[in-house]
Amino acid sequence: MTVKRSRQKPEKGDAARLVVAFEEVATREVAESLRGAELFVEADELNPLEEGWWEHELVGLEVFDTHATKLGRIAEVIVRPHQDLWRVETPQGSVYLPAVASVVQEVRVSEAKVIVDPPGGLFDSEGESE
Repeated sequence: MTVKRSRQKPEKGDAARLVVAFEEVATREVAESLRGAELFVEADELNPLEEGWWEHELVGLEVFDTHATKLGRIAEVIVRPHQDLWRVETPQGSVYLPAVASVVQEVRVSEAKVIVDPPGGLFDSEGESE
């Protein structure tokens, strides 16, 4: 389908809804039948973001602390209104890491790694050095 135009429509709280018009949708009835539909785009068809990364670019990256200790691997990106969370799989289980500037020091997609400075106690002190 070809996007004719789009805009974000504010919702209650911090949420926003994307309203999209498609060239191929000629009537309101057809448009109403598509309400709530999920749209998918192939990863290789996405335009690069001006700032940040697509979720699929982050999943699978290894997570290291600022001392080069491997903490785990990003298993999931949870998009939230105020801040995203990264679910990091560690040998001890899942840890939910806030994806904020004070924690995320560097993202090196080409090297498949992320360097973080997590809050004390978030990760077990055990890990393996790079």
